[in-house]
Amino acid sequence: MIDRIKIKIKWVKSPHFPVGLTLFLTSLLFFYDLFQGRYLLTERDLAPYFIPPRFFWVESLRQWDFPLWNPYQFSGHPFFANPQNAVLYPFNGLFFLFPFDIAFNSVILLHFFLAGLFIYLFMRDLKVGATGSLISGLIWMLGGYLLSVHSLLTILLSVVWTPLVMLFFRRALIHPGIRNEIMTAIFITLSFLGGGIEIVYGNFFVLLIMAGFSLSLRSSDDSHCPPPLAKGGFIFMFSRFKALLIISFFFLIFSAIQLLPFLELWVHSIRGTGISYQEATVWSFAPKDVLLFFLPDAYGYFLDMKKYWSTQCWLKTMYTGGLPFILSLVFFFTHIRKQENTQGFGKGRIFFFSLMIFSLFLSLGQYNPLYPLVFREPLIIHFSSTETC
Repeated sequence: MIDRIKIKIKWVKSPHFPVGLTLFLTSLLFFYDLFQGRYLLTERDLAPYFIPPRFFWVESLRQWDFPLWNPYQFSGHPFFANPQNAVLYPFNGLFFLFPFDIAFNSVILLHFFLAGLFIYLFMRDLKVGATGSLISGLIWMLGGYLLSVHSLLTILLSVVWTPLVMLFFRRALIHPGIRNEIMTAIFITLSFLGGGIEIVYGNFFVLLIMAGFSLSLRSSDDSHCPPPLAKGGFIFMFSRFKALLIISFFFLIFSAIQLLPFLELWVHSIRGTGISYQEATVWSFAPKDVLLFFLPDAYGYFLDMKKYWSTQCWLKTMYTGGLPFILSLVFFFTHIRKQENTQGFGKGRIFFFSLMIFSLFLSLGQYNPLYPLVFREPLIIHFSSTETC
């Protein structure tokens, strides 16, 4: 009993506890108006697309009827096979603990908190200080992207797991072992069960890039030093991609209960043959939209329906503010004096910069003259919007 009390006291005194508490209270403050009455978040796609299916499958399960089929739309259609309904997503268990409206709002609010917390943990794993990691978590949690996708539950429930996917894959690269590979596969599976298929695509792209840049992802205290290519480095690189294959294998096993029905449905859907180039690029990121990172809706896109369907409006706002860009410039262009830091986290500049360029390359869509060349790639052709990149 005394040992348990000591463990709890030690945990409370750790720097992680006040940070977690700060992120949690901030997420509550961010949605403070929800606590002024019994309100239900219904913006954009929430009311027509996400609330009815969830209400349907929650009520079905309460009546001991597993929702394989939805008879109430389009004269009936497969329901469970569509991962966007997120029937197996663990946090949706809140629907069976609280009234529907409270549970629905709580799931969204909880994922804002988790988004900030997971970024904090990822940055700490990269040996960033507690203050810097907390700032990173707050920027991500309160930024325009997460605010925009709160009404796109498939994206919100899936994208919050990406930091943990990267965290454990990085550990698997530095310290090869089945434990970290299984943990990576588990978090990718959770991302998949959230319903954001495009996010799962993106996660695997990121892991592929991480495997290629694994030499740049070591921290100063990582004792495992990979050999150069001339001295067995090719075997080292093969082990990195082997880790990715192992993760993919476990992901297929863990997600099979949802993945197999989805693949069967996908073959018979309109997405089975891909979407048109025009549809995929309708919300491309225009170069002038860089201003939207600093000024919300600077061009009045949401004031005119014609602009809505001809410009980037998939994200309600991309506003991030100037501080994150200033801090990014400091990271990329400032030399770190401490030798241990120069050999550690600083080397990750190449990886993170390459990741930014890759994302920008895809998100430009119709404004990228090379995009038609990659559009027919089997994975890219199924994206509904370049903005998901």
